[in-house]
Amino acid sequence: SIPVSINLSLSFLSAAGTADRISGVAAKHHVPPELILLEITENVAMSDVGTCLENIARLRLRGFRFSIDDFGVGYSSLQQLVRIPFDEIKLDRSFVTDVVPNSRAAMMLEAAVAIATKLQMTSVAEGIETQAEWDFLSALGCDVAQGYFIAHPLSEGAFDAWTIQNWV
Repeated sequence: SIPVSINLSLSFLSAAGTADRISGVAAKHHVPPELILLEITENVAMSDVGTCLENIARLRLRGFRFSIDDFGVGYSSLQQLVRIPFDEIKLDRSFVTDVVPNSRAAMMLEAAVAIATKLQMTSVAEGIETQAEWDFLSALGCDVAQGYFIAHPLSEGAFDAWTIQNWV
């Protein structure tokens, strides 16, 4: 029972019946909704806010979880945090890469982790590639790290070996 994340656009969630389609696929493959984290990413504004929010509400009621991906860029904004009951904030790698303490990027990361904490959401730092980035985000209290510093993309067999080597 390994949780999975799936990227969805707000425009996809704006289509009528999306909640039923997602729920149906999960049920067909016997995947409990609580193991699925739906990552919302967006480069354009929502086309139908009402339908989008209805689909998100239906999915939340069915046990699916939500993440706001690439927080801090594009339309991933504070307004989205008010509108949608997210479980997780994914901090965009553009703020993480080569972060320097006391820089503007560092202050933004600190503020975003604080927002996540206050809203009882998990904070995830994307694109961690160095020990310095890892140490900085860890000191801020960031909950989850993701990036090549931890592991590169892995095939199923390589993932099994990595898991045994690092977690067993």
